[in-house]
Amino acid sequence: MSDSTTVDISPVQPVEQHLLLSDLISLLQDAVASGASVGFLPPLDDEQARDYWQTVCGEVAQGTVILLVAREQGQVVGSVQLALATKPNALHRAEVQKLFVLQTQRRRALASLSCKPSSRSHRNRNARYWCSIHAWATKPSRSIAR
Repeated sequence: MSDSTTVDISPVQPVEQHLLLSDLISLLQDAVASGASVGFLPPLDDEQARDYWQTVCGEVAQGTVILLVAREQGQVVGSVQLALATKPNALHRAEVQKLFVLQTQRRRALASLSCKPSSRSHRNRNARYWCSIHAWATKPSRSIAR
């Protein structure tokens, strides 16, 4: 990723999950191979990685998780999962889970997290805080994906 490259960050819709599965499997395998403590031991085979992402995609389809992916020139270079709170007094919250960034993209400040209120609620409820990943090519000290 060059400093001038645009990284597109967007939520994964259930209809496009199967199109991203191969990239998501590679992303998880890359994270595990680099020693990330995400519940798997290297080497992570395709079947285990596929099962993991199919579970996540099921949670997306159920509306309990938002999966954001960062794409550069169409390739997935990072992802983060937001587990949506379900308690009535916490519907504006989401827990950040499993932030993955390809090894080749780390220390380039791909991922920095900012939250802002969104008028578009994921579940048509009160405004939910929407968390997104922004590319900050000039602020590596603010990166949370090191």
